[in-house]
Amino acid sequence: MLEYLDEDVSALPMRDILNLLERYHFIDSADEWGYIRELRNEIAHDYPLMENDIVSVLNELISKVSILKSIYKRMKATV
Repeated sequence: MLEYLDEDVSALPMRDILNLLERYHFIDSADEWGYIRELRNEIAHDYPLMENDIVSVLNELISKVSILKSIYKRMKATV
């Protein structure tokens, strides 16, 4: 999305990319997106999680669906 807006993000760390997304109002909070990303990484990469931990992370991710839908709608409206 940022490249579509002619932003050169090729050498930027993720935190700077998130800050740009926030500045363009695609996301409300770089911190919130970072948190959602961490949750996703827990499920995708940390295999030794106990079942209760997995359920807890999944429930937290489900609670963030409305945020993700909002981000999608903002980006779709831009393209």
